[in-house]
Order: sequence, then structure tokens, then C-alpha cells
Amino acid sequence: MRIPGCSRPQALRPLDLLVSLQRADGSWDLTAELARFLSLTLRRIEKELRHATGDRDTARRALATALAVAWLERHAAADRGEWNLLAGKAESFVSASGTEPAAGQGWHAWIDAARRLV
Repeated sequence: MRIPGCSRPQALRPLDLLVSLQRADGSWDLTAELARFLSLTLRRIEKELRHATGDRDTARRALATALAVAWLERHAAADRGEWNLLAGKAESFVSASGTEPAAGQGWHAWIDAARRLV
């Protein structure tokens, strides 16, 4: 990445890369790129969707978003001031998604599942 006025290319931090994948609505998409970033396989992540309730595409985004927040908590805790607001927006997306990992578990269960994976 080249920064204007700087002669050397700047390397993106993992935090910056993850933030660049966030959508305007606060969510992340469940993609192979996100899975690689998290050092997980897409297949492993998708197993968490077996019993999900609600719209399938929205459930995928809710899980991806929970995974991103869990990664931030675990791997970028020292930089929380930089990502705290985007995590709040992400949690708002998950809570409003109308999805849950399994019937009766509630949206908070996405975060619990994500924490187990990352």
C-alpha cells in the first residue's frame, strides 16, 4: 500500500486488513478471504450454520461478523480504541439480523460460537 507523500510502501497491519473487509452496514461477508485471514477453512466455519435460523445469507453474514469481532477481541485488544466503534456497529448488525445459530439460542450465541473458533 502506498501512502501519498511517503516514498516507501506501508505494510497493512492485520487489523487494517480486517477492517477493510467490513461492509458499510457493520457486517462482514463470509468469504474464503475472511476464512484465510482467520486461519480457518470455509468448510469449518460453515458447519456452524447447520442449524441456523432466519435468512441463510443473513445468517452467514452474522456469523462472519461475529468471527471478525471475536478476532478483534483476541488479537487486537491493545488497539481497542481504534476498533471499538466498528465493533459496536457490527454487534448492532448481528442483533438486528433476525438470525441465531439454532432455534432458541438468541443472537448472542453467534458471538459465543465465534469465540470458540478463533
